[in-house]
Amino acid sequence: MRNRPDATYFPIPWVLSSRGYGLLLDQDDVSYERFRTEAADQWSVEVESASLRYRLFAGPDPLDALRRFTAATGRQPEPARWFFGPWYQSGHANHVPLEEEERQVGVLRGSPASVVETHCRYLPLGEDRGHADEERARTEFFHSQGLAALSYINPLVGRVPPHTDEVQYDFTNPEAVRCWGDIAARLIAAGYDGWMEDFGEYTPPGRVRVGRHHRHGGPQSLSHPVPHAAAQVATELEARHERRLARFVRSGWTGSASAAAIVWGGDPTTSWGFDGLASALVEGLSMGASGVAMWGGDTGGFKSTEDRLSPELLRRWIQLSAFCPVMRTKAGGIQFPPYERPQIWDADVLPSWRRWARWHTRLNPLLSYSGPDAAAVEVGPDDIPVFVRAGAVLSLLPDDVDSLSPYAPELAERRHILAFPRVDWAGALGPDHRGRSEVLGDSWTLELSADSTHTWDVSAWLPRPPREATVTGVGDSKEAC
Repeated sequence: MRNRPDATYFPIPWVLSSRGYGLLLDQDDVSYERFRTEAADQWSVEVESASLRYRLFAGPDPLDALRRFTAATGRQPEPARWFFGPWYQSGHANHVPLEEEERQVGVLRGSPASVVETHCRYLPLGEDRGHADEERARTEFFHSQGLAALSYINPLVGRVPPHTDEVQYDFTNPEAVRCWGDIAARLIAAGYDGWMEDFGEYTPPGRVRVGRHHRHGGPQSLSHPVPHAAAQVATELEARHERRLARFVRSGWTGSASAAAIVWGGDPTTSWGFDGLASALVEGLSMGASGVAMWGGDTGGFKSTEDRLSPELLRRWIQLSAFCPVMRTKAGGIQFPPYERPQIWDADVLPSWRRWARWHTRLNPLLSYSGPDAAAVEVGPDDIPVFVRAGAVLSLLPDDVDSLSPYAPELAERRHILAFPRVDWAGALGPDHRGRSEVLGDSWTLELSADSTHTWDVSAWLPRPPREATVTGVGDSKEAC
């Protein structure tokens, strides 16, 4: 997987050009897209095959091409509101003591959160066996604190990784799918609201199976069955239990976005550069340009060898995650040699976590594209960007503008932002400020103070029904996040 710098868990042979078109290779063979290797204004495609099949998606803008691409290959399912709240992991061990998880909740109380991620490996290890009461007590505690609880499963059967032989469920076999589904149902029975669906990319290219389930009796290609088969299991469980599940996966291929409600970036190293924080930024941008919107990385990284996670690196990673649709942390991973890893509840990291978790929650309407009376507002260099949500005006005050330089007035150009104006609203902006919001026709007027009134042109109203969307913290209902 990692013997080339462009290795990825989610390969899509897709190029989106800034000139307003996209090209998709319509085959599973190994391919290469080379840019500016022969000339500065040329790029080329090579496929390890006797034939070349591709589709060209027209623009005229890149977003138009991307829209046509996702319409043709499938789009992610609409997420539940609580998917967008900050997530944190309580630990990487199979059985973190409940007392420790209670301590973490106490330290984090007051910070926005909607999900806590645990890591009991229902597969490949069957670690839940003999721990049913502990698992139920864990989920009941988190639910009592207003938090959704997630756990772990993958499509393999084996022993303790990373040095082990493992076998993969054959998801082309209906009996294997049923068996895997029975194990997934144990997570629901324990009270979990979803799971990390790890791996899925280890089916070797060109691998075949021989079995009685193939109608011709001969070898059958195992192309990419895992994402869709696992998604079908989850869909059936959701219907049976009448609630949404937060499944987050790392692997996929062309077309599997429709089976992946949430995607995360796999197992990065705890470093600043390649395969660490810098790669997480590139990864998020690339996934977005490939039609995967509900994405987030392992905040803090996963693997530590020569590079170790420091408090400063964790704080910077938290800042990046705050502006991703899915903000989730990683509490542990593979460490050689072991060391005491910084955590978000540490005294020198907690203030950063609180600040940026709040920012993530305040920007929630922009990330989720739903809310009361959402409007596209045209702003110019003299305007102050503001966000209005559920009756409360959330403005970028001077300190915040300084820390978010793209919004600084001296750098702004006329552009569109998404806002949520409430009609005929008046209320508190903060301890010393009150404001008023008024929508008339295609304009929105916001009064920040007696001396500061702004009017923007409303260029488009989003066709979404109003929803209540409130900022929540630990102890509040997860459904409101």
